[in-house]
Amino acid sequence: MAPLAGGDMPSDDDSSVNDELELYADTNGNVITASASGACTDAMGVEVLTILGAAPNAVLSTYTDSNEKSQPVMVSYVSYTSKSHSA
Repeated sequence: MAPLAGGDMPSDDDSSVNDELELYADTNGNVITASASGACTDAMGVEVLTILGAAPNAVLSTYTDSNEKSQPVMVSYVSYTSKSHSA
């Protein structure tokens, strides 16, 4: 998914758009709106993903499954040191 280009953005008089929203569209034209609070909603206004936290701390996300139940997802980050060997 990619952010919508400026020409594809809803007009300024669209009451559902404010400065805290980012709109993403896939190649099929499906749009997801992401708010600064971490809530992502689909084109029907259903909250489909919530993101709490940010890297490098663990991030707890929840998504809404096909039965409209929230399912938790935990993303953890680990640092690794890498070495390169040159000849």
